[in-house]
Amino acid sequence: MPKIPSTIAKVPELFYDVLFTFVLSRITRAMVFPDFGKIVWFGFLKYIIVLAFFWLIWTHQVIYSSRYRERPVIDNIYLAVNLFLLIYLSSTFTFPAVDLTQNSKVVAALLLLSVSSQFWLAWREHEPLAQLLAINLFVGFCLTALSVLVGTNTAGNIVFALATASATAGPLLLRKRLTEQSHFNTISNRLTIFTVFICARSTTQVTDSLNNLNLQSVLFFGSTVLLLVSYLLVFACGINQHTDRSSIFALLIHFPLVTALLLMSSVARLFTAGRVIPLDFAAWMLVMLMVFTITLGLYLNFYRRDTVNWRPKRAFYFVFSFALFTLYGLVTSTVGPLFLVGLCAYLIADDLYLWQFVLSPEPQ
Repeated sequence: MPKIPSTIAKVPELFYDVLFTFVLSRITRAMVFPDFGKIVWFGFLKYIIVLAFFWLIWTHQVIYSSRYRERPVIDNIYLAVNLFLLIYLSSTFTFPAVDLTQNSKVVAALLLLSVSSQFWLAWREHEPLAQLLAINLFVGFCLTALSVLVGTNTAGNIVFALATASATAGPLLLRKRLTEQSHFNTISNRLTIFTVFICARSTTQVTDSLNNLNLQSVLFFGSTVLLLVSYLLVFACGINQHTDRSSIFALLIHFPLVTALLLMSSVARLFTAGRVIPLDFAAWMLVMLMVFTITLGLYLNFYRRDTVNWRPKRAFYFVFSFALFTLYGLVTSTVGPLFLVGLCAYLIADDLYLWQFVLSPEPQ
């Protein structure tokens, strides 16, 4: 008889998540690249669409493993097949990845069909909502297949984007019916582990020069650790694991958060290699830092404990401190080490304020 899933991530799932972080970093390297010292915006927009597709696949895999009964043999076969398709799909994006190739779209369609059939098998065993999620993914498969027929032109890319958006909308529309305490416990823990993996991968992106004691790489390593500390503080001291809110919001919120971490590491790597001009580096780092701060704040706001002091004046501190650092960052943008020293100091101050006054406030 199938077993009820536990809230602890299993070894095959952790293996899947570890390799998934390498897949995401690979497509980030291939699709986020500079031209005459500046990041190409058109390639960045395509990167967001592709990253959203990968996040869609991972999201449904997490929903399935956290919600439906364990079928060890079948689940591990699907996990292996989906992982192979993901790795192969990431290999179709080679630098510079200007267009979504027909090969990429065919593999993406097979991925959606595979995950859809997995939910269909759960529906055959009368699992709740599996039929609706399977149908939603199958619609995404059909649209992706249509994008293959349309071609690699702009119209084909638009159809692919619509396929990603339609498949993503399914869990969001069903969020009220997907709300269960155990479901949130499982997903929040899985998200935390995955975010730790992303931070680990982000540090390895730019630490190739640590053996030469490159100061900028050392400072970026420190800033990544401080960003991870912020996230872990929020998870450990601020998130209510017994909330009755839908976990779908947590999955959606983590997409821009993870994207910000991946892009900061990629831009820092390009900057330390001398391929991005200082002003463009500072601008991208500031924007991604703002995205990370906002999404982490939303995560805390949606799922906070009653003891968290998240009043407007507390939130205003983070707005004011970020405004001051933005001014500092623009002034010191031409000197990379100065900018990164200021970034580390800013993150230390924010982490201390977050821990002392927001997550562990004094009793009134």
